[in-house]
Amino acid sequence: MREKKAGTTSYMTHIFIQDETSTTGAGKTGLDNGDISIYWIRPGDTGATAAVAINTIGTLGTFAGDAGDFAFKLIHDVNMPGFYELHISNDAMDADGPDQVTISIIDSGDNDIAPLPLQIRLTAFDLDSASTPQTGDSYAIVNSGTFGNAQLVRSTTPANKLDVNNTGEAGLDFNNIKDATSSHTLTNVIVPNVTLTATTTVSTNAQTLIGAVTSEQIVALDGGSATLGGMLNKMASDSADGSDYDAGTDSQTEIRDRGDAAWATGVTVGTGSVEWVITVDDGSDPLEGVAVWITTDEAGNNVVAGTLNTDTNGQVTFMLDAGTYYSWQQLGGTNFTNPTQITVTA
Repeated sequence: MREKKAGTTSYMTHIFIQDETSTTGAGKTGLDNGDISIYWIRPGDTGATAAVAINTIGTLGTFAGDAGDFAFKLIHDVNMPGFYELHISNDAMDADGPDQVTISIIDSGDNDIAPLPLQIRLTAFDLDSASTPQTGDSYAIVNSGTFGNAQLVRSTTPANKLDVNNTGEAGLDFNNIKDATSSHTLTNVIVPNVTLTATTTVSTNAQTLIGAVTSEQIVALDGGSATLGGMLNKMASDSADGSDYDAGTDSQTEIRDRGDAAWATGVTVGTGSVEWVITVDDGSDPLEGVAVWITTDEAGNNVVAGTLNTDTNGQVTFMLDAGTYYSWQQLGGTNFTNPTQITVTA
């Protein structure tokens, strides 16, 4: 099927007419406009029109048809046997009506011509015309009831452009994006890196900044001072989040500086009056990280101190009263003989 813009006038094309007596598909030579009959029809017509008038082409390439007439001429019997130039009437190509025309070329007598059907799809645009570059300020708005409307507006600076690659991804140069005239909410946006300058103000609505942001770059948080501590203090003063934050007690530094006592809640070191040190080794070197606890019975049912872990010297210290106790040790990968009887003296 051929394609041509609907409403095209003076349309000329080439056709091949086969000799119906040939067993090799050879073309029929020596025909003129009186040897054939032409009919054409558009979808929806109840029947083909009467045979159209066929004019003689004086010069190949010069349209010899008109509104209602076709034209026909042999191209060359020796060099191109069976090929003819056909000029199609303007009425058959009219833009009004269905988007297809079917043309039938048949023998008008006894000339051994094989019937030739020819179909032309009539398009809404000209496939032969080169595309026209955008010269205005914007393209027409593309309307869609399903997906909404869209319009591509040309930048006033030719070098600024939206780059869409062959995988359908669009790249934006943020240096070329104009300031918004009103606030906008962004969703499902992944920011791989954020760099804040000395004049940047970050709103408290920015809940997460993804990337390497140093304390020097955090300069303001809705009035907070230009330090990381100032930002935390500002967060503490807001009622929405972090209102119970106290930099003097809740910062990581303050928690660390309170020492081991802050982490030992629930660990019993003993309630006695004698400070008793137990050392655990492997026969020659002290063992660090050994769990040690003290019971008053050999069965290990009554725990009175522990569990504590040995330090780098393999030692733990319990507060015990004078008397007989049993020491228990445990460390993954190490076998101990439990329990070990100890006698605490004042």
